Amino acid sequence: MRASRVGVLSRWVAVVVLLLLWLPLLSACGGKANSVGSSGESSPGSSFGLDDRRLDKATVRVVFPFDFVRHVFYDAEVNTPAKVAADLKAQSEFYSDARAQSNGDVVVMMTKSQHERVVQRDESIIRASEQRFVKSNRDYRYVIGDDQQSVSIWANKYLNPNTYADIAQIVPGMVGVVYYLQGHTGPWQMVISLYNCHSNELVKRFNFYESFNMEYDRLGD
Repeated sequence: MRASRVGVLSRWVAVVVLLLLWLPLLSACGGKANSVGSSGESSPGSSFGLDDRRLDKATVRVVFPFDFVRHVFYDAEVNTPAKVAADLKAQSEFYSDARAQSNGDVVVMMTKSQHERVVQRDESIIRASEQRFVKSNRDYRYVIGDDQQSVSIWANKYLNPNTYADIAQIVPGMVGVVYYLQGHTGPWQMVISLYNCHSNELVKRFNFYESFNMEYDRLGD
């Protein structure tokens, strides 16, 4: 099906899609972490009021920075950091605790096994989305930068809008989640480059956090 001059996914729609996909399905995906640390000490756990029986299990602390949470997990009309934290905390199978900080960061506590499952699940979903995309057309390509802060996409104007929303919004956001879960502490800025898959011409380059519209005809045949 040809998709011509179609405006792609407004920011709030993308947020809703992310919430619907991540929170129920990934449960533990969500969020970016400013820091990931393992410790057998009681201080990280006690700061969240975990009882003594759970302190030895709550060993991984992940901080999802406010700017990341704001762009990926909600916007003003959809969610708040406190709501994001509450949704995560309710998923007790994957999180020991979660709380929104006064600065808007969302902090979660996980056991090592929970953390491992979250990362594995997120990475497997990213890979599955990549594979669906490249298998949909033999000329399509999808390359995530080694630093997890860039994505290059090769496609044409017949790209399905829903597929585009997946690879240009949902998957990059999930890459950001994994970026923080893996222990990176610097700010995450995903740059997305879209190329015509036949001419190799750069059609559009934008930051994941930016609002944007896509004119599919610019991608060419």
